[in-house]
Amino acid sequence: MKKFYDFKNFKGDVTGGLVAGVIALPLALAFGVQSGMGAAAGLYGAIAVGIFAALFGGTETQASGPTGPMTVVSAALVAGDCLDQVRAGISDPAMTIAVSLNYYFREASTNEAWNTFVARCGLDGEHLLHQDPDQCLADVKRGATAGRFKSEDPAFTQNLVTGMVQHTLRQIAAGRLDGDAAKATTAHVLRMLGLPDLVARALADGRLPPIAAPRRTPITEAPANVTPLVVLSGETARNS
Repeated sequence: MKKFYDFKNFKGDVTGGLVAGVIALPLALAFGVQSGMGAAAGLYGAIAVGIFAALFGGTETQASGPTGPMTVVSAALVAGDCLDQVRAGISDPAMTIAVSLNYYFREASTNEAWNTFVARCGLDGEHLLHQDPDQCLADVKRGATAGRFKSEDPAFTQNLVTGMVQHTLRQIAAGRLDGDAAKATTAHVLRMLGLPDLVARALADGRLPPIAAPRRTPITEAPANVTPLVVLSGETARNS
């Protein structure tokens, strides 16, 4: 029968746990503050994650806790907070969707710092920044209820919108489409929602209102002898 724990590793595990804890502590506190629930919530969350991971999964060489890849989620949350301040002052559902789509399209193509980070951090998979599906669904429902949009099935409409945006982002990242495709997609989404072509194009071509964003430290170029682990088409928010 396999032992539950080999106490021969106890000394090394204690040392490793202390080192991992010191590194994870500031991350846990930062995630708690960013969530809006306070630093203590982040600390308790990190402790709970470590306990549950040890009890129900993991390996003998694994340390569980808040890690760097959570930056992917964090960056999207920060982007959403910046945009929400502007969205709150817009009463027209069509303009709300137009501003949201144009904002994410712009940030996806201009955030050089984020693209560099994703390319160097070694994360697997695709990292496309777009409007949160739940938020998009709420926008579609709001417009349909107000009679601004024509949508018999808001959930299906939201899936179409998200799919169109993701496809356009992929094509732009691959170089098959230029930046004008973003506004064309926004206009097409608005036409699909029932707006006249002239109105859809006017909203899509409209300038974005000022959107505040945190100051970022520029990312310097990697040394010549350093090769990125993986090159991905990562996008998230940045404001020029």
